[in-house]
Amino acid sequence: MTDCKDSQHAFQQALLSKVAEASHSLVHRRVIAVERPKLVRPALVRASQFAHKRIGCVGIGASTGGPVALQEVLSRIPVNFPHGIVVAIHMPKAFTGPYADRLNAKCSLAIREAANGDVVRGGEVLIAPGGQHTSLIKQGSQIVVRTAPIADFPQYIYIPSVDQMLTSFCDASGGSMLGVILTGMGNDGFKGMKHLKGKGGVTLVQNEETSTIYGMPRACIEGKVADVVLPLDQIGFEIGKIGS
Repeated sequence: MTDCKDSQHAFQQALLSKVAEASHSLVHRRVIAVERPKLVRPALVRASQFAHKRIGCVGIGASTGGPVALQEVLSRIPVNFPHGIVVAIHMPKAFTGPYADRLNAKCSLAIREAANGDVVRGGEVLIAPGGQHTSLIKQGSQIVVRTAPIADFPQYIYIPSVDQMLTSFCDASGGSMLGVILTGMGNDGFKGMKHLKGKGGVTLVQNEETSTIYGMPRACIEGKVADVVLPLDQIGFEIGKIGS
């Protein structure tokens, strides 16, 4: 039993080390960029593409390449962001808690691993726990997290399921939601984004050039459920404009 725990701890530390190295690389590139002559990038100063849309919350899905991509996105959203954000990223049970803690230390937003019964609140990010599935339900005037074992949703091969999170979040919010799909293998998230689009929600997808693995974004684009396609370094800025 001790050997198993030691192995799990070593694996966890290795993952966090890789995330930290990637984070350092991103920070280093930003420092270099600041030292260069400042250029106005029209794509970052235009009016929000969602200005006339009804958006009250944000759901984000990712897989391969997601840990670094998600940090890039969340680090560009301001601390006064008025809407709650829920993230489903394909990670094992032992990793989502430490990963959420690392994001919380690196970003302005309050970020933590979600727990059963948590309420989605403005300015906070909940990371769906690994090893189980996360749904969102309407409870009075609030949207609340409900976690469930894998056996309750045998139709999903990806854990935690982005499709389940997005679909339930959409229903709980009445379609007043932005769905975001970042880099990842497979097609998890496509059904959730399709459901969201059918309910009047808004969808945003990472482009091919900046995706580590283009599978999840490609499924949404080829399935014609992506309203907006952006490179990774613009997604956080675009989300941050909502409600501002």
